Amino acid sequence: MSTLENEIVDKFRQLDEASKRRLLQALEREVEQSGSTALNEWLTWAVTFREHMAEKYGDVHFGVQDALDEVREEASWLDK
Repeated sequence: MSTLENEIVDKFRQLDEASKRRLLQALEREVEQSGSTALNEWLTWAVTFREHMAEKYGDVHFGVQDALDEVREEASWLDK
């Protein structure tokens, strides 16, 4: 563990049981929210990309290699 992690564990051990439970619950919520946010961001990106592809090419189904090539070519539009 890193120095910071060790310090956090040491401070955690100094808490009473009720405080430990509250802190653990708060940390669990934080982890759930951060994971959920990342998933939501990815889903938003995926929907936007799908819309972009449909707008550009219509309702065409690509093979896996075609899709990968297109992602590589078109990824630069996301940076703008």
